[in-house]
Amino acid sequence: GPARARRPLAFSAVAIAAAGTPLERNFSNPTYQLRQVTLRQMIELAYGVTWARTSGGPAWMDSLNWQVVAKARDAPASYKEIREILRTMLAERFELKAAFVTMPVSSVLLSFEHANREGVRPAHVKIDCQPFLNGLKPPTAVPHTSEGWPMCGPTMMEHSFTRPVNHYRSAPLDRVALDLEKELRQVVLVSPPRPGLFDVDFTW
Repeated sequence: GPARARRPLAFSAVAIAAAGTPLERNFSNPTYQLRQVTLRQMIELAYGVTWARTSGGPAWMDSLNWQVVAKARDAPASYKEIREILRTMLAERFELKAAFVTMPVSSVLLSFEHANREGVRPAHVKIDCQPFLNGLKPPTAVPHTSEGWPMCGPTMMEHSFTRPVNHYRSAPLDRVALDLEKELRQVVLVSPPRPGLFDVDFTW
């Protein structure tokens, strides 16, 4: 007979409450937790998009904070699976209906045509940064370089008292663009596309 549609991945148990209020139940050794997040931030995590790429929804999407504690049926093998589980949770608990559409937007071009001059170079130490970048492992567990910089994700420091400098270690350029989108609240495009992990230093 015809193959049945696969059921979406989902948490085996989940508790959601407004931030600062008691959860309906607590779990021992939860596999996933969120604290002080808005619905829009949960959408960003579930769909891999930023505020600049979302539109619509009620005003409280950005004003109410939530806490989530959940357990997965099985240990998720990848961040892709966690994102699918979060999408299922949003559909079930918030009755979220989402769709990807194409529409004109204002964008910022992040050009790396002269990458070496701009402080972009292949990562000196290559490690699997995705668990740290995507929240599956705590940022405090990130290994550090001999210079004291985290090997994954961004670090910001002040330079000349006025100009902030961003340092990334072992980060994909898509991640750099994603962080910039959050800061600028505009779509950021990377040109030319460059796969792999990079060490990046740039001054605002």
